[in-house]
Amino acid sequence: MKIIFLGSPLFSVNVLKQLLSDGNHTVLAAVCQPDKKGNRNKMTSCEVKKFAIDNGIPVFDWENINDHVEKLKSIGSDVLVTAAYGQMLSQDVLNVAKYGVINVHGSLLPKLRGASPVQRAVMEGWNETGVTIVKSVLKMDAGPYLSQAKVEILPTDTADSVFDKMAVVGGRLLAETLTELEEGRATYTEQDLNEVTFCKKIKAQEEKIDWTQPANVVSARIRGLSSNPSAYTYFGGKRFKVFNCVLADGNQSDKRAGEITYTKKQLLVTCGDGNTLSLTDVQAAEGKRMRAADFLNGLKVRPDAFSDEEGL
Repeated sequence: MKIIFLGSPLFSVNVLKQLLSDGNHTVLAAVCQPDKKGNRNKMTSCEVKKFAIDNGIPVFDWENINDHVEKLKSIGSDVLVTAAYGQMLSQDVLNVAKYGVINVHGSLLPKLRGASPVQRAVMEGWNETGVTIVKSVLKMDAGPYLSQAKVEILPTDTADSVFDKMAVVGGRLLAETLTELEEGRATYTEQDLNEVTFCKKIKAQEEKIDWTQPANVVSARIRGLSSNPSAYTYFGGKRFKVFNCVLADGNQSDKRAGEITYTKKQLLVTCGDGNTLSLTDVQAAEGKRMRAADFLNGLKVRPDAFSDEEGL
């Protein structure tokens, strides 16, 4: 099948790699988000654009794909595939190709329709989620689906690691489903409206860690936000990002929520239920992301607790 692939982040690239490795489909072009200003105002390209250029795939980084319907038609694809693309599609775009637009969605629809299904599944402490190959319609994630596969969420998983697993599973499922669609063997299943749930974009206030919550809740929040946008607290009065943590077994504590215990290689913090988390992957203000053990090696001032506000 001849495909125009729409995607932007690393997840999209990993799906695209699986699709290409299948060997039964041809990617005619890729469409992604435009370059953005990064550090020191340097323009940076998204991962799909980098991959497409490196692999000789024509790539378009349009500000608004809906302004380029005629160009999309001229490419001559059978189907458009979206995987974390990042723009809403008009009906004209949905009608460009014979088979319309097929999306790789990061949940078992109709559960978790919306913008943050992978993060939300981890943040809510789920032990299982999945991927759905679904036909795109004007209403977000509401179309009939073609296939689904489950993805396990381990207690040690972050949103990043679940995205990685989902890209492999989803890419393979996508390739198989497109072959079935082309051969007339695919069937569409309407979503059960009684089972629909939604997940909204992550709000800025959700990123701040509340140490008064139980340790398992705090852990799920930290891991679900890793690494984008990431969870944070305040350490020594400055913003301090936490990307990963583990429950410190046997460390029931009588310390107050947010209080820190230091060891040679561990940065331990007490949560609201008295259980302790070991922060394993962190980033201090104006510093680099690093393992907590490395951070501790260079730490001179050691605050006794994390705070809720800057400057405290």
